[in-house]
Amino acid sequence: MFFGHHNGIMRSDDGGRTWTSLVDRPNFDTMSLAVSGANGGPIYLAGHDVFQMSADGGKAWQPVKHNLPGTDIHGFAMSPDDSNRLYALVAGQGGFQSGDGGRTWQPLGSLPGDVMALAAAGGSPETIYAGSMSAGVLRSADGGRSWAPATNGLGARGVYALAIDPSARQTIYAGVDGGLYKSVDAGASWSKLAFPGDNAIALTVSPSQPNVILAISVQGQQGLVYRSEDGGQSWGASQ
Repeated sequence: MFFGHHNGIMRSDDGGRTWTSLVDRPNFDTMSLAVSGANGGPIYLAGHDVFQMSADGGKAWQPVKHNLPGTDIHGFAMSPDDSNRLYALVAGQGGFQSGDGGRTWQPLGSLPGDVMALAAAGGSPETIYAGSMSAGVLRSADGGRSWAPATNGLGARGVYALAIDPSARQTIYAGVDGGLYKSVDAGASWSKLAFPGDNAIALTVSPSQPNVILAISVQGQQGLVYRSEDGGQSWGASQ
């Protein structure tokens, strides 16, 4: 497991119980992480003026050479079908896609400027989800050329984080201002989970144990990590 924060990135090899710092550097602001499902595949991190990749599990990082119009990246995702297919939302510039590991990028269809999360579900063309702070969840079924609201049961809640179950890609989790929601029909409808936090700003679903979900909620100045082992029906603190 990897955790990005304002000053770097950390790694846990025991499900979040203990952590090792991989990068501890002021303003190395890791807002988004994308990890390849393939063993030894690339890891990308993106954030406020940070866009780097690692080919060795996070031990060493190199800036990605690219033609993006900026690196204030508020949303980032990797296709589960192809680790070279990447998506990014650059603040003030819109959404972009790359098919060559981030070297060259082409614009996506129009998205709200306050998108904070992207998630890719694979397919050809790829299904992509975007989480907006003003428009809730938007869905594209044509690889990002066009977008439509996917907010039935969710409304226009501000969306901080999105996560797709890698073993059942119709299942999506949305962390919002107000808790955590789940869709089992590719965003056609949403139901609220019994999540103990008032918000969920970061989410991840285990690729090997799909019922295991970790979510981070912020209360005041404290970040709390919660773990579910039954697909989000019940939660406990990650110990």
